[in-house]
Amino acid sequence: MHVDRLDLVQVIGNILQGAMIGVIIGLNFAYGMNPALVGLVSAISRLVDAISDPVMGYISDHTRSRWGMSRPYIFGGILLAGLMCALMWQIPDQWAGERALFIYVLIFLIIFFLSYTVYATPWVALGYELTPDYHERSKLMGVQNFMGRIPFLVMAP
Repeated sequence: MHVDRLDLVQVIGNILQGAMIGVIIGLNFAYGMNPALVGLVSAISRLVDAISDPVMGYISDHTRSRWGMSRPYIFGGILLAGLMCALMWQIPDQWAGERALFIYVLIFLIIFFLSYTVYATPWVALGYELTPDYHERSKLMGVQNFMGRIPFLVMAP
């Protein structure tokens, strides 16, 4: 039963990641944003993500609640990441200029990657904590990663 839940979360996470890649591509082709600014938006948001991952790991590892260490973060983070993914595509007309669009997308990508970190870091750790047996854990993580790649096959350009 745990494998089914982990697979679903992996698929949802990869769909969100694929959608963010679409936003970056869309900024250049659909909105005509300078590729250097598109790269800067992507780099800054991923830098924030790289810094927040170990912080979230520490927070998750030191959380004690009646739902466990990981579950509150997984549930809350996936909801917030999904909301941010949907809002990312709702660019108001007032943000049509290149500088305004840069700021808008940067803010939403940073919030998205922070919420993605809130769910993804404890979720990955949870897979390794489900069983102490090395071979069982390897099978579990193999199935999890295989199932998680399906959205990228479906969403491939």
